[in-house]
Amino acid sequence: AAHTIHITPMFATEYFYFRTDAAPCDDPAVRSALVSALPYDELRKDYLLPAKTLVFPLAGYPAVNGIERSDVRKAEKQLKRSAGKNGLAPIKILFPQTAYYKTQADLLKKAWETTGVSVEINMVPFEKYYDKLKTKDYHVAAISWIGDFADPLAFLELFRPGSTMNNSGWNNTDYEAAIKKASAEQNRKKRLEYLSKAEQLLLDSSVIIPLSHVPAINIIDLSEIKGWYTNAVNIHPFKFIRFIEPETPPGMVRL
Repeated sequence: AAHTIHITPMFATEYFYFRTDAAPCDDPAVRSALVSALPYDELRKDYLLPAKTLVFPLAGYPAVNGIERSDVRKAEKQLKRSAGKNGLAPIKILFPQTAYYKTQADLLKKAWETTGVSVEINMVPFEKYYDKLKTKDYHVAAISWIGDFADPLAFLELFRPGSTMNNSGWNNTDYEAAIKKASAEQNRKKRLEYLSKAEQLLLDSSVIIPLSHVPAINIIDLSEIKGWYTNAVNIHPFKFIRFIEPETPPGMVRL
């Protein structure tokens, strides 16, 4: 029955990221142009929960301006300026070797080559993919991240210079300052404001391209079970779950 199927957003996001320590994507103007050149409706059309931001909107977390606008003409002009006389080095895409990611890679290649940029695609089997992310032989990669606690820091910590997960190589002093202010702030509202400013800076710096908030799909009949609740981290301790006497449907009597 439909009421037994529960599809809710997890505190998880799939996104592309740029290596910001490898030319030509070490230039913020190049990254900005590449981000502006993409057709976002097409890029996100097959996702159940399309994402424009890195952090799934939590209660009390100030809204940030997500990545969703295309401007191919602006991208072309910016890339031409950035290329100068010698042109830009090819943009190297590194994705897992699946049919879906091949489709996504081809979409990126088509969009970026339209602006005059050369693109190379490298598809790697999953068992080798995450080791490959530690190398510097690429400019764009895809990853999904599940926050292990329901707080924006579960995602924002990834882009600090000291993080072992910061494969982007991004290092921004204003971002670091906002994170540190948030960590020292006792007032919850102000703390979340600092964190949202940090996320806005990350998005405005064209470090990532959010794709989707990952859904959690559970099948459970809540007319006969209590103590189970949807939540951002999709954790459901069995000690709180109990069976109950099912309610009699409207218009029927129990004999």
